[in-house]
Amino acid sequence: VAFRLPSLRSTLRKRLVKAPKLHFYDTGLACWLLGIRSAEQLVSHPLRGPIFETWVVSEIVKHRANREAVGGLSFYRDRSGAEVDLVVERPDTAVLVEAKANVKELYSSPMDASAESSRQQIKTSLGETAKGLGVVDGNNWWKRFYQYANRLAHAYLLDQLNGVPARLVFLYLVGDADVGGPTSRTEWKTELRTVHAELGLPALPAFVTDVFVDVRNFGSVIR
Repeated sequence: VAFRLPSLRSTLRKRLVKAPKLHFYDTGLACWLLGIRSAEQLVSHPLRGPIFETWVVSEIVKHRANREAVGGLSFYRDRSGAEVDLVVERPDTAVLVEAKANVKELYSSPMDASAESSRQQIKTSLGETAKGLGVVDGNNWWKRFYQYANRLAHAYLLDQLNGVPARLVFLYLVGDADVGGPTSRTEWKTELRTVHAELGLPALPAFVTDVFVDVRNFGSVIR
């Protein structure tokens, strides 16, 4: 019915959260337990994000199980709240997976760390990443696309500072009727050009891969 996704087993950062996350294999059951009976309810539900995340993670878990691939999955979260949905741990690299179903999810609140020391630490990490990726002015990295920039920094710093080869995979869902998501790759790519332009990225970093998955034949997450 449910499974625990462990946190990234690493001593690279002492500030990583170690508690596992609970996911349902069947998001329809999760929605039913939450009283969600329609797509309209799901769109406005405060747990829509976690429900979508659990759907993506459970589908990957089931796919790997069908291929007899055991273990090697975790998630990343540090004590400042920065998080990556899924980490596929391979012998030679760590693959960070971040899934999006709606273009609104590309936008986020600006960095809101309360402690000044935390704010400076985050700005330093983002600034170092921006500079390493050829960005001339990284002042927009902690504003409305902070979450996207934060994910770039996770992968970049794991690779560059901690010596862990890392790849970042953005999984963009096409045709997710439950949340009124984009119906084509073109819609996603148009929005992504806005993101990259505002962050000042001269090109998509080599360690980043954009994957577009048409989910119209996958069925609803609430059934």
